[in-house]
Amino acid sequence: MMKSIFSKSMFEHKFGVFGIFVALGVAACQPASVPPDTPPVENEYITTVKISYQNQADATDKGVATWADLDNNAATPPDTSAAILNLRKSSQYRLEILFLDQTKTPTDTVSNEVQERANIHRICITTPTPIGFTATATDYDTNSPAQPLGLKQSVLTDASLQNGLMRLKLRHQPSGKDGTCEPGSSDIDVRFRVQKAN
Repeated sequence: MMKSIFSKSMFEHKFGVFGIFVALGVAACQPASVPPDTPPVENEYITTVKISYQNQADATDKGVATWADLDNNAATPPDTSAAILNLRKSSQYRLEILFLDQTKTPTDTVSNEVQERANIHRICITTPTPIGFTATATDYDTNSPAQPLGLKQSVLTDASLQNGLMRLKLRHQPSGKDGTCEPGSSDIDVRFRVQKAN
């Protein structure tokens, strides 16, 4: 998502009037489609990230990895015990990402909001160091031209696949979405472990 000890002077008066005209001019230059008082789109609140994955060549090779931080308390670390993707080398996997807010009853499926606001969101998956793993978004928003969203991803593992970390970021990009992960701020930024399956 910075009093003045002097009395009012003619200069101050003229400067104040000038400031008013400048302010009016700036307001007048704003696009008609975006009213000046339009509230900003707030970041999403997320307690849980689930990644469902399935091998494209073997339907039995599948799983769900879960990262959770239900109390949002810096003194309490998130639960990463199930934040593990067991993947085979030289394989292609389909990933689907689910964002939840479990502080609400019933649980809020934040992914629905991300989908509805696809034009200002981007999910990025990277690895801090090379581990033989590449993820590519396969779903898109309705911008022109269309930009990647990333609730659905295709993952390729190569023969050099090894254990390591995978970083997942949900980027909040209310202005300047360009298909990359640079603009905006992060709704959530978490790590999962990639584990080479036998």
